[in-house]
Parts: sequence; C-alpha cells; structure tokens
Amino acid sequence: MDIIKVAVRTAVELILKNGDINSGAAEANIFDIAGGSTAAVLGGKAHRKIQKAKFEGYKSEVYLNAEFCFEEYGFAVNLGGRADGVFTDDTGTVCIDEIKSAFTPFEFIDGENMIHWGQAMCYAYMYLKEHNAGEGEKIFDINAQLTYFQLETEEMKSYKKSFDLASLQAFADDLTAKYALWVKMERDWKLVRNASVEELVFPFEKYRPGQRELAASAYRTIVAEKKLFVNAPTGIGKTISTIFPAIKSMSRTNADKIFYLTAKTMTRTVAYDAIYMMQKGGLRFKTVTVTAKDKICPVAAGGGERICNPENCVYARGHFDRVNAAIMDTFEKNDAMTRESIEQYAQKHQVCPYELSLDLSVFADAVICDYNYVFDPVVYLRRFFQNNFDKNYIFLIDEAHNLVDRAREMYSGEIRKSAFSPLRKSKIIGRQHRVLKKCITDINKSMAEYKKRCVGEENSHKNYITQKEHDEAFAALLLDFRFEVERYFQINKDIAAASPPEEKAQYLELLQAYFDVIAYFVALNLYDERYVTYISAEGSDLAVRLFCLDPSFLIGEALKRAKASIIFSATLSPLSYYREVLGGAEDDLEQSLGSPFDRANLCLVVGANISTKYKQREHSYAEVAEYINITANKGGNYIAFFPSYEYMKNVYEIFAENYPETPSVIQTYGMNDEARGAFLEMFQAGEDGKTKVFVGFCVMGGIFSEGIDLSGDRLNGAVIVGVGLPKLSSERDVIKRYFEEKNGLGYEYGYMYPGMNKVLQAAGRVIRTETDRGIVLLLDERFNYNYYKQLFPEHWSHCKTVRNPAQFKKLIAKF
Repeated sequence: MDIIKVAVRTAVELILKNGDINSGAAEANIFDIAGGSTAAVLGGKAHRKIQKAKFEGYKSEVYLNAEFCFEEYGFAVNLGGRADGVFTDDTGTVCIDEIKSAFTPFEFIDGENMIHWGQAMCYAYMYLKEHNAGEGEKIFDINAQLTYFQLETEEMKSYKKSFDLASLQAFADDLTAKYALWVKMERDWKLVRNASVEELVFPFEKYRPGQRELAASAYRTIVAEKKLFVNAPTGIGKTISTIFPAIKSMSRTNADKIFYLTAKTMTRTVAYDAIYMMQKGGLRFKTVTVTAKDKICPVAAGGGERICNPENCVYARGHFDRVNAAIMDTFEKNDAMTRESIEQYAQKHQVCPYELSLDLSVFADAVICDYNYVFDPVVYLRRFFQNNFDKNYIFLIDEAHNLVDRAREMYSGEIRKSAFSPLRKSKIIGRQHRVLKKCITDINKSMAEYKKRCVGEENSHKNYITQKEHDEAFAALLLDFRFEVERYFQINKDIAAASPPEEKAQYLELLQAYFDVIAYFVALNLYDERYVTYISAEGSDLAVRLFCLDPSFLIGEALKRAKASIIFSATLSPLSYYREVLGGAEDDLEQSLGSPFDRANLCLVVGANISTKYKQREHSYAEVAEYINITANKGGNYIAFFPSYEYMKNVYEIFAENYPETPSVIQTYGMNDEARGAFLEMFQAGEDGKTKVFVGFCVMGGIFSEGIDLSGDRLNGAVIVGVGLPKLSSERDVIKRYFEEKNGLGYEYGYMYPGMNKVLQAAGRVIRTETDRGIVLLLDERFNYNYYKQLFPEHWSHCKTVRNPAQFKKLIAKF
C-alpha cells in the first residue's frame, strides 16, 4: 500500500479554510513563525524568544505524525509536522503549543481561527496516539494552546482549550478522510498522466540543428538533479526542446511539477502552445497559466477598482467557502486551464479567478507563470515551497537574461516621500487615529532630513547618498506605521465600499503605502553585504531604497526550491557572467549552441563612423537618418532601435523632414496592449508581389526589441543605434563600484554586458526562420573595437565594416 506524506498545515489549510478574501484583514497578517511571510525573520526571532521564555521541561519543535489507512483507495496518508511546543501546564496536563506571530493588534485577534486550532488539534491527537501506543499509562485528555506574539509590541497572548482522545480522533479522521479525496484525485490523475507520458514522442518529424543536443542535455540535467545554463540562439526551438524532455523525465524522476517561468506574456503563450500541441497528440497533462491579478480581475475588467475585500467585491465575499468546489470542478473538466477557462469556472462558482488559478496550480502538472511566483520574496508561491514533504520540482527559466534586473527589483525595497506626503492631509485619517497621523508625520520629517543631506552644499553635485547599513530609526518609524495601519483597517473595514470617490482614493493611497512598507521590510530581512541603502532626491520627491546590488545569492537560494533547473535564453552571453549573476555554482553545467540558420541569409554591417556617446549624439542625427533611409530603400519593413526616447525623437524628426517619401511610425511612451498590437500590425508584407517600404522607430530594450516575432517579409532588417548601454545613472554607478570591488569587472557588469544583451535581442528580431533573409546594421564605432567584437556570437563572425553611408549603400546592393 502506498504511503502519502502530507504536512499538517497543508491538509488543514485546504480542508478548513473558509470566509472572505480581505487584503487588510487580521487573518492576512497572522503568520506561522516558520511560514516565511513578510514577517519571516522577525517571526523566527519571536519563535525562539517565546520558546526560551517557557519554563523547564518545555520541548520545542517536536516532530509528530500519524498514519490513516484508506484501503478502499489503496493508500495511507501519513500526516506529520513539528509542534511548536509540548509541555505540562499548571494543571498537570500535557499541552500542545501552537505559536503564531502577528502584526495585527491583539484587540482584533479573538483566538477563534479554525485553521490555527486545526493544526494544534492535529498535533494533540498525534501526541495522544503516540503515547497510548506503548504498554505504559494511557492518556485520554490533553490541552492545546494558541500563543500569539505581537511583533510590534512583543506582547504575548494565549488561548487554551481541553480535548479528549475521542473528539480529537473524530476530528483527525474527518479531516484526513476529506483530504484523502484530493489525494485520490491526484493519484488517479498521475496514473493517467504517466501512462500517456510513456507513449509521448517528439511532436515534430525531425529535430532542427542543435535541438536534439539541447533536449538531450536538458533531460540528463533533470535526471541528475543539476542546473544547466544554456545560450541557444533564435531558431533552435528552445521552448519545445526544454518542455519535452522535462515532461519525459517526470515518471523517471517522480517529479511533481514543472514551472515554466518567463518575463513576457508572449513567451508564456508559446510555452502553452507547445504543451497544447502535445496534448492534441495524446498527452494527458494538466497545465495552469497564471495571469496577473490586475488583468484577470473581473471587477477591474468591468471598470471598477480592484479592492480585494468582501465589502467591495462579490468574488472576495465567501470565496474560501466555495473555492474547493471550484477547484475540483475545473480540474476534472479541463487539462489546459487557461485564462479563459479559469474565468469561466470562477464566474460559475463566484470565486476570485486569480486565487482560483493559484489553487489550481497546486494540482497541475505544469505551471506557466511570471518569474515573481518563484523568485519574488513578497508574492512567491509559499503553498509550494514551504511545509511540503519531498516535493520534486523542475524549473524551466526562459528569457533568463531578464531575470538579473527583475531580481534586483524584487529583492529591493523602496519608500517614497510622494507616497507619504498626501497622507498627512488625508480626510479618512481622523482624530480617532491620532497615533497613525503622528506616524505619518514622523516618517515625513525623517524623509525631509534625508533630503537636506542629499541636496546640501557638500552633496549637491550628485543629489544622492549611500550607506552600507540600513537606518534602524527609520525602520522603527515604518514598523509603528504598519502596526497602526493594521489597527486602522480593522476599525474601518467598510471604508472602501461606503466612502465617496475622494475618500476611496485616499484609502487606496494608504493601502499602497502599507504595501510599500511590507516590501521594505522584506528587503530589510534580506539585507546583507550585497545591499546598500540608497537615498536620492528626485525633484520634489525623495526615495529611500534598500538596493540589492547583487541578487546572485538570493536567486541561487530560490533555485534550491527545485531539484533541477534549466536556465536559458537566446542571448545568455557571456555565459560566465550570467552563470555568476544568476546564482550558479562551479559545478553547474553550461551549454552554448550555434545558430541553426545559414549566416549567408544575414547581412551584418558595422557603421564605424558613427559615435553615439552622449556628448556627441547631436552630431550624428542626420547621418543616422541617412543610414536608415538607405536601408529602407533596399525594400521591405525595418525597425530602427535607439538607446533612448530623446535620441529616437530627434532622429525621427530629421528623417521625416529629409525623407518624407519613406513611410514611418514612431513608438510612443506607455503604449497599452491595444496600441502595441496596432503598431505591430503595420509591419505587413507587400501586396500583389510589390515590395513595401516601411520603417518603425523603437527604443532598444523596450517592448518591441524582444519577445516579438515578425517572420518572413514582415521584418526585413534592423538598424541598431548604439551599444545599448543602460542610461548613465547614480544607481548604475553604485552597481559598477560594487562589482569593481568584487571582481574588477565593474564597467562590464554594470554597463557593457547588459547593453550588449539589448543589442543581441534587437538583432534577433530579424532572422526568425530558415527562409528569412535580412539586414542588421550596427551604428556605433565601438562595435568595431575588439572588446566588443569579443562579445559577438559565433554566427556574427562574417560581419563587414563600412565608414560612410555611400560604402554601406554599395555593400547592401549586392545582398
């Protein structure tokens, strides 16, 4: 008979959850000490403090378990976990202690949280069963206690109940019987899944060049439980070459789940399409595509404000009472759980579609989602990565070059003066909340002092300061604010629903400031020698930032949540740089594949007479415009990529004036999805065999420089202006100095490598298939320097150099 190990917390939270979603409610801010929420580090300290304060004989972290046999299903459930404390209380009775930490004021904690009591009761039953198994004196009664620790005041509050063995056994039997239905659902599904995986074959007749090598390396890496860093140029078919071997490995490695992680919606669609193609071929495989909360929220889609509480949202009201039925219904009737199907079943059961998608992901075989669900310390999926026994996950991390800067943002925390200044005059914070008002005033005063230091005579030339340590006094002010906001939310539960628009807007401002403070404390909990406190004056605003300079360690720790990881991109070059900054180790594997395309189809040229250095840019505008026009007159659709909006605008104005006969369009700032789609629709092949001439002006590193696929005559070439260096900034300079001290490669890590990645991404838009032909013109004298040529991929070795537009015109005439 199979034995299924289940964590007490996992079973209790699934079966006993009930009530509303409430972004400001007390239950959202009471944490298991071991839970690792925003209170993780503070909670860990609280846990140890409580246990040390207990009297002699108090036993901490006591492992307990019990087995429940379900012969009709052919398995047993082994329910287990660690009780926070076991002791004999002042009545002489054994007592199980379940410890929780909280930011919520004690006046709003009533000690009636059934999930918390459920954990304590499970451990109480396990203790009685274990101690009644021997020949000694039997114990039939036991006490259970919930101990809450207030993180801001460090007060403790306890609730105690007495139980007998019969009632506890009835509770545990009922809990596990209900949970066993979910275990059976998963077990039965995996039998179906694994049988289809055994029959699965590669979904194409033959492999592309490099594709078999990548698929084989990915399979071996997963079976060996290693990490593989892969630089695989466009055209190899990275998505299917990683997903297929990952799926094939699941029965051999007993893997529970594949996480396909990426930064772009388009790439998530490609991953879904790859799995769907295999599903059409007979693969039985459950997939969930997680859509961002703002995009899938039905209230926001209807033009309302997304406020996740029962007063404002019918889907939040009673969500947890209905969600298990929604999970079971959706899972049983769908293999591909897309945004559309999730929205359909969420509407049917009147539950939040975003939360439903996260719950479904627990039971799915593959989860296709953004990086933040694994790496972001605020929103990562704790349901997978905490309190689970022997879980076996596979990470497939696409577009991994994007993860470096994304991780810096995830692991940094920022408080802005502009978020707190309006709160001073907020009408919704009245006289009954004078303490909260004082907290806001004190934070504003502290930030005003920071600003004086930033713009003072001794520092006015740079308007920012850095310090290696964080400011404990400032953190204390923020902690007081957080505590008082918790109190405010409890007293004013219906303010967002009942208030006029102005007051509702003020509520949202307060809520956002509260979330900013939470993120700040997350970064504070992670703060070490890889961080710096960066305080900058930005016009009338000021930012206090706990800035993660080097996210490599934290990325590496997050990667430990998987048994194997494939980290890949078309531009993961140089590999040594990316392996280091993405948390790799010396024993991790690397693979660099060549382009599968005929290099004769790419006309690659460096215009070595152009300088795009900031102080010399204005002298380049006319000649850059001329190069673009020569390229366009070759015939076809082209994109010119620029290092900034300002540079792009200046060249565009000259281009439009000098070459009005050449149709063109310019990217605008802040384009929404509809505007992006309309922009890309302009790139179409000519009709009736006629050659079209069209130029798009875009920003390098922006929405059109990666993740778009304009194959064939929809895109015939790209003009890349500049070496892609990130904009000169004090933050980039701080990163540069950090790596200069760490490895002597400050300029390379801070500017050069990230810049060259933007160039490679932009150039990669041109040749998308074996039959594509196109031109890539690199306009910057630095592309002709050896230290840049060393960064060119191997399939760029045929690059030509020209030193004026006339030479370029002659050269491309032959292509």
